[in-house]
Amino acid sequence: MAYREVEMWEILDVLRRVHRGETRAAIQRATGRTRKTVRRYIERARKLGWEPGGGAPDEALALEVARRLKPGGGEAAGESETRLAEHHEQIRRWLAPDDGSRGLRLTKVHELLGRLGVEVPYSSLHRFTVKHCGFHERQRI
Repeated sequence: MAYREVEMWEILDVLRRVHRGETRAAIQRATGRTRKTVRRYIERARKLGWEPGGGAPDEALALEVARRLKPGGGEAAGESETRLAEHHEQIRRWLAPDDGSRGLRLTKVHELLGRLGVEVPYSSLHRFTVKHCGFHERQRI
């Protein structure tokens, strides 16, 4: 199943309906969210200290719930890029050696970085090399 970006306002609407005491089935009919999704929103909000019978949900709560629902969570934006920036020149040399030879495959570069203790997702490495090393400009055979 594909990942669908959820707007903070959609989460806020669901949490407000939960706060008013609507059933999950009624919320499902009104918002189009499944009862399982409603349950996930409530669980994330509870982990942030909100209780359905307590105070009314606000935008800050809904925004934090939305952040915690994003896939691959845990690592803050830019953390991988910061780690890779320290090795920028080495990565560039691995991909496009100064002698004009073919260079290493990106999967091999990912493996070599892991050996150096630089653990980043492959997708982050790919994004970094496209942005900073001109990786997309070279045609790979």
